[in-house]
Amino acid sequence: MSAPGPRIAVRALLLDAGAILLARSYDRYAPDRLWWELPGGGVDPGESRDEALRRELREETGYVDVEIGTEVVWWETTWVFTDREVHQRDHVHVVTLRSGERVEPSPLATEGLHSVSWVDVDRLARLEGPIVPPSPMDVVRLAGSLGSADPVRLEVGDHVPWPPP
Repeated sequence: MSAPGPRIAVRALLLDAGAILLARSYDRYAPDRLWWELPGGGVDPGESRDEALRRELREETGYVDVEIGTEVVWWETTWVFTDREVHQRDHVHVVTLRSGERVEPSPLATEGLHSVSWVDVDRLARLEGPIVPPSPMDVVRLAGSLGSADPVRLEVGDHVPWPPP
């Protein structure tokens, strides 16, 4: 019997007027351990990646009128979250806000979020705390240069903000 594959997750690269949308996340088993990440989360059984990303954006940000675009990068890592080891592959898609229409998002605590914020891209290097992926500006540059090319694997290694298993 082979080991199960990684948990599949999707993330949104949302840019608007020189800002990037980031979630400030935490582990409820270690609430002082905070990190920044692109909004998104796990793909549920029977759900497509697009469906999952739309659901995650609605739950975390309230944005509902979005266009899911090209996958630009992906990474795979193993980390400890909620006191268990997680082997996960994250796929990052460029997402465009169409109208900016929003609904009430899920309560932040339900999503394991401290906050969701638009951050000026020139402030990224000065954010307090770790950020995943470690170089979001590299992801932004890739998004602008890839076009229809295959997504790039990003090596995150030990740069993830959570302890290795």
